[in-house]
Formats: sequence, C-alpha cells, structure tokens
Amino acid sequence: MRRSIWCAVCAVMVGIAAHGQIVVGGRVGVTAAGNPLNVRSTACGSVIGSVQAGVGGQVIGGSQSCNGLTWWQVSWQGIQGWSAQGANGATYLVALPGSGVFPNVSAPQSYTVQVGPDATGLNVRSGPGTNFSIIGSVSAGMTGTTLGVSNNTSEGIVWWRVRWSNGLEGWCAEGVRGTGIYLTRIPQQPPTNSEDQLLWNLVAPYRAGQVWIPSTYDGHTGQGILFAVDFNRVSGSRSTCTYQTGFLEDCGEVIVASHAGRVYNRAQSGCGGYGNYVVVVSNVLQSGTTNSYVSTIYAHLNHFLAPNGSTVAAGAPIGRLGSTGNSTGPHLHYELRYMTVQNGSISAFGNRIQVLNNPRIRMSGQPLRVDTSCRLSGLGYVGPTITGTAQVSSVPANIPGSCSPYPNCPNRLDEGDIEIPVENGDRSVEPLPEEIIIYLADIDGNGCVDDTDLIALLMRFGDTVDSAEDINWDGIVDDADLIALLMDFGAGCSNDT
Repeated sequence: MRRSIWCAVCAVMVGIAAHGQIVVGGRVGVTAAGNPLNVRSTACGSVIGSVQAGVGGQVIGGSQSCNGLTWWQVSWQGIQGWSAQGANGATYLVALPGSGVFPNVSAPQSYTVQVGPDATGLNVRSGPGTNFSIIGSVSAGMTGTTLGVSNNTSEGIVWWRVRWSNGLEGWCAEGVRGTGIYLTRIPQQPPTNSEDQLLWNLVAPYRAGQVWIPSTYDGHTGQGILFAVDFNRVSGSRSTCTYQTGFLEDCGEVIVASHAGRVYNRAQSGCGGYGNYVVVVSNVLQSGTTNSYVSTIYAHLNHFLAPNGSTVAAGAPIGRLGSTGNSTGPHLHYELRYMTVQNGSISAFGNRIQVLNNPRIRMSGQPLRVDTSCRLSGLGYVGPTITGTAQVSSVPANIPGSCSPYPNCPNRLDEGDIEIPVENGDRSVEPLPEEIIIYLADIDGNGCVDDTDLIALLMRFGDTVDSAEDINWDGIVDDADLIALLMDFGAGCSNDT
C-alpha cells in the first residue's frame, strides 16, 4: 500500500510578504501582528469583541474604507463584525483555503497554499495532530496544493493535507490560537477565458482522499498517447521509475463528474469500444465556436448513477467503474473532447483535447502528467498520483447499463496477483473510437430514436424540466423538442450505434 504522508506545524514567528487576495465568501485568518484583532459593529464603529491570532473566519461582506484603512465584515466562531485588514504597514488578515468557520471548515476544491506568515518551517507528521510522529519539514515560502481538510476539535486546529512542491505530502496546521497563521492561500493565477477556466478547475473523477495513478500506452488513441488517460487506484509500488503504482480490482468505485454539465449515458454497439460510458457536456464553448462544447468522457463503466439527459454539478456521482467494452481489466478511461451540437445530435469526430502533460489542465488543483521516458512493463507510461477531492455524501441507486458488468471483479483491495488490464499494457490493442455520435432525441439512451422516446417526450410535454426530454436545452418540453425528435426518428436504430 502507498503510505500516506501527513504534515503538522512547528512554527517560528517571521513576516512573509502578502499571501493571497481577500474576497467576499473566502476565509481569512488573524496574523500574529493583529493579535488580538478588534471586531467592530461597523467599519470604524464601536468594539464589540476581539479574536486571537491563528483564528479563522469567513468574509460575509465588504470591503469598506474608513480612516484610511480597509475593513472586512467577517463571521468568526461566536461573533461577527468588521475588522481592519491591516494598519501602519502591518497585515492583520490573510486569505485562508476552504470555506466555513471552525469547527466546520470544508474543502470543496483544491487550493494553492504557502508557508507563513507566522512560520518559517512546518514539521511533517504521520497524521493530522501533534500526537503523530514528525517525518520531515518544509521551509518558509514553500508552496503546495491542498488535498483535504480535518477539523481537530480536541486541539482547536484546522489541519490541511498538502502536496508540497518538493514532493512531500501531508497534513499541515492552518494556525494555532494565540500564535498566528501557518498556512495561507495564494492566488493560482487562473486563466481568464471560460474554456481554460473549466480545464484549470477540473475535479478528479473519484472520491475525496482516494489516490489514483494515471497511465497511457502506445496506440491509446489515433491522436497520440497524451489524448486519453486511464485511472486505477494505487495499491502498491514498483522499483522501476520513481512513481507509486499498482492496480486494484476497482469495480464498483464511484466515478464523479469533473465539471458541471448535462449527462448522456450510452453504450457502444455490441458492448465493444467504450462499453457503458458517460459524456458530460458543459455549457462552455470551444474558443472561437458557437456550437462546440468542452466535454468529458468516462468509459468502461458497470452502472450509471445519473439519469440520461440530467444536469449535474462538479463532483456529482455519475457512474460506477467497471470493465465493459474493449477492456480486459477494471479501470476508468477518461477523455476530454469538443462535442459539436448540430442537427439534433452531438458528435465528436476525433476532436480530443490533450489531457496529459497539458499546462492548461489541472485536476483537483494537481497537474495531470505521465513521464514518457518512464515505460513500465505491463503498465505503459505512468505519472504522479492524483488525489481526489470530491466530497460524496450519498450515492444514487445504480442504473443498469446496456453492457453486462465485468463478472469477476470484487470491490476489494488485492495486493497479491493483481491483473493488469491489457489496455494499460504493452500488448497491441485496438484503439478506442475516434468518432462519437449521440442523438439528443434518444431520450432513453438505448442508441435508437423510436416510439419509446416519443412517448417519453409526450408524457412530459409542456413541462418545465431539466431532463432528456428537453432536447434543445431551453428548459421546457415543447413543439421544438417534438419536431427535433420527429426529424431524427429512426436514427441509430438500423445499426444500433
């Protein structure tokens, strides 16, 4: 098993330059320079209380200027009011990762963090608390990416699991009451156009805390090895190259959407190719187009978890991993494509987006890479692990797919003889399809626009819905949807696409 590494803090006071931009809805923490920080009824108003250094709160209003100072309205634990960001050249408030107020801080996404401003070194421990052993440290100014959060109520400390830029990974204390802030959020310098923003903010397609290995192989796609990625959970290590690798029998693992969008559940003809797969179509247009949308594909699933045609949020469950289609072992095949909507259908004719080693793409805040100089026998090319961040509180009931689930795939860890999928191996296999066509009027997702789809549409006629019956995505099932269905009636039925 891959050994998880966690961090804790041993801090020495020191000033570090500006750490992040405070925003409404974001979290802030009190530095040692601001201890104790007055909380006022209004900007420059009367004092109604104070908070200690190391305490975090959430910005609920602001900012306002008064007496030459910038003020923010903040909700702290047990008190809310207005506090100054700083004075006389000293910084009192700095940006923190996550959302909410202790003891209910949550981490809906990954954040870039930095050591400071009240620490020069962070001791790395084996768990999220000072009772865990120290295994290393990171220096002042070091940056990293958060992978999870733990609210340690016994110590009164918020701990963050961080993957640091030097490769160390672990839990780090956000700050200590009365002492100051040890971790601050810093800007990620996200892109400005909507397509790159979506790619920059993709969510890893599995649950928070799970660690998965990305891999690819020669012949994976016609466009090259970097245009698709396979994922399996980490279960061991290999001496060749420097990466943690290994495969689980992964059937049944919950797969989540990497972004918000509309879900289409489909199966390849004869259970070949992708087998049961999901396409999530975003509302983000390819730059320079009017009908081509950035989308993700999740292939080789056993079951679906979101109804065909429904819309989902980023991180929502959409399927269970399996080994249907052109696959000899359970894994998730993942792609990014531009899906073009035209004449009542969605199609992608090889319009893949490079998913691996693409600086435009981050997955739960982590670069998605493989090392093309590191070729492992039986695995193809592999890269650094990606940790999930999606908090899945409940999982919908299984929706059967058209392809039969992989028959001999227990949902358990097997550190003995682990079957390596042929698709991830060195043997030559047939590439998966370059072309995908999805008929929007195929409401039940069986590959054929027929009477069943017509009846389903008529049953919802006139309804304001967010479902497959709304073929043209305008929010209501009406004449336009009926006409679109009739125009495509019979599509896909002859060849069972």
